[in-house]
Amino acid sequence: MDCNKDEAVKAKEIAVKKFAEKDFRGAKKFALKAQTMFPDLEGVSHLLAVIYVYLACEKRINGQYDYYGIFGVDRFVDEQTLRNRYKRMALALHPDKNNSIGAVEAFKIISEAWGVLSDKYTRKAYDSKLNNVGSSSQTTKPQNVPTQPHIPEATTQPHVRGAASGPTSGPTRPQTQGSATNLQNCPCCGQSILANATITCRAASCQESVNLLKRKLDEVMHIVSCISAMVNDSRTDSAKMRRTNDHK
Repeated sequence: MDCNKDEAVKAKEIAVKKFAEKDFRGAKKFALKAQTMFPDLEGVSHLLAVIYVYLACEKRINGQYDYYGIFGVDRFVDEQTLRNRYKRMALALHPDKNNSIGAVEAFKIISEAWGVLSDKYTRKAYDSKLNNVGSSSQTTKPQNVPTQPHIPEATTQPHVRGAASGPTSGPTRPQTQGSATNLQNCPCCGQSILANATITCRAASCQESVNLLKRKLDEVMHIVSCISAMVNDSRTDSAKMRRTNDHK
């Protein structure tokens, strides 16, 4: 058993080295070997979760990133299944739980994918681009990548303390403003998001909701102010009438 563990540790170290060299297929091969030799090896399942995200990013459909493939689902997946899939992957890849090489970047990737697919309007626009047969198509998805990659189970939401260190570069993906290490909780729905990143939270558009609430609050305050003024005017009129009656 100890012999298997030692060999598994070596295989994992090779997988990490392959990953750093951007040989994601080779990294997957040795990570799977390590997991087969010693399934309970610390961090190997988290490393595989990261590798599968990077491999999924190598696929293009009509020039677009395969966001569905990142989550291991098809384009006809229902909203609840997609949401559950995102939550599970987000917990497994969150920098507070996963300190594997590339975890920070992988977390950013799934956050961007969720930002597109969680909103019905952006998802419809994205699907339209996938259906655009006039666009150039490039598919470089590697062989033997499971459609449902193994993601370690997680039952509790991690507390955001900041991001762990990750690789200096990752797979090519859409650019997002903000630092990978600058994480925060959405004040509206509590979802872990990247500060200054264009990510749609579970409330569809938290900022719009906040702005709407502010406008409604301003309207309520205006109504309260008007009612207060009317009450004061009424009290003034009543006092004048009392004084007039006293004189009579």
